[in-house]
Amino acid sequence: MKKAVTKKGGKGRTTLYGGKQVDKDSLEIEVLGSIDELNSYLGLIKVQCQRSKLKNIIEALQKDLVLAAADIAAEAGSSKKIKKWFRKERIDWIEKTIKSFEPKIALKKNFYLPGQNIDSAYIDVARATARRAERKFVSLYKQKTSKNQNILQYLNRLSDLLFLLARFSEIG
Repeated sequence: MKKAVTKKGGKGRTTLYGGKQVDKDSLEIEVLGSIDELNSYLGLIKVQCQRSKLKNIIEALQKDLVLAAADIAAEAGSSKKIKKWFRKERIDWIEKTIKSFEPKIALKKNFYLPGQNIDSAYIDVARATARRAERKFVSLYKQKTSKNQNILQYLNRLSDLLFLLARFSEIG
């Protein structure tokens, strides 16, 4: 049985999947932390939201983020070639989902104030967190620590989808 308390991280270092030790403020951990925070916000949205269609999309996004984080942690932590868990099919899915929502929302302006209702407010927080995760991942990608371009594209599309979901939740 795995233990929650290992007593190994109290000195400012942690172990990635594959055994690599990194500082807890390393870029890998910053990216993984942003993805974890985003996934937590999505969980909050999922339990708050009353629309089953949105709940299903949010849960699919959560599962995608778990795979993306696993891919990042494994690639950064392993010197051997690993299988990429996060595949292009997830980008295709998110783009298809975006296209399905675009006709439902008549965007009339370039900027929207968050907080038109509770669901859109939570989704906008998740969108802002997704954008931070994307920015941090770009830095990791530039360092060639993570080579999975699918994650980069997915995070970019994710903030677009969350923007649309927030607007959709405002129209009732």
